Amino acid sequence: MDLQKYKGILFDFDYTLANSERGIVKCFKLTFKESGYPIPEDITIKRTIGMPMSAALTKLTGVTDPEIIEKLKETYTVYADQFMTDNTVLFPDAAATLKQLHEMGKTIAIISNKTARRIQQTLDRDKVAQYVSLVMGSDIVKVQKPNPDGMLTAMKKLGLQPDNTLYLGDNPIDAETAQRAGVDFIAVLTGNNVAADFANYPHKAIIEHLAELCD
Repeated sequence: MDLQKYKGILFDFDYTLANSERGIVKCFKLTFKESGYPIPEDITIKRTIGMPMSAALTKLTGVTDPEIIEKLKETYTVYADQFMTDNTVLFPDAAATLKQLHEMGKTIAIISNKTARRIQQTLDRDKVAQYVSLVMGSDIVKVQKPNPDGMLTAMKKLGLQPDNTLYLGDNPIDAETAQRAGVDFIAVLTGNNVAADFANYPHKAIIEHLAELCD
């Protein structure tokens, strides 16, 4: 794939660089058990991965009260501190792709609805943090994807422009974020979405695996 025009390559995290579904499902189930809510099926929980946490909790519980949602988020965070990183694994081609892009002189950042501190734990553990210049997560930005503010802030910090930036993600939320930020987008089918889910969004390509990016 021709990446010559791009100075910056930005990534989503969950289901794009890493598979954290085991940790996410575990933490949601423990949260709902403790809080007295029905426990959804695994696939129902997995389909919320990539959504802002508040939206995911509302979808899974039907609750819209902001105070209750905030309490559920606090409970989830306690469990995530215990279980998330140990149950998150980079995809087999993620480290090699990040390394190759870094060696090509690309500026790499991660823009995610997951907390930056949680992402950083995985990057540090798997010794790929040196390839990533910036992580923008839900604990840093005020408004989460598909709002493009986090992406635009990252681009400003890194000296990137829309015409030299590429974003990769597995979810239509990522496609919408890229569209609203005015940057090119590539969909990666490593999550729960299929090619048809991106039909209504501008995209440069749809790939099965990250390794195709540097082919």
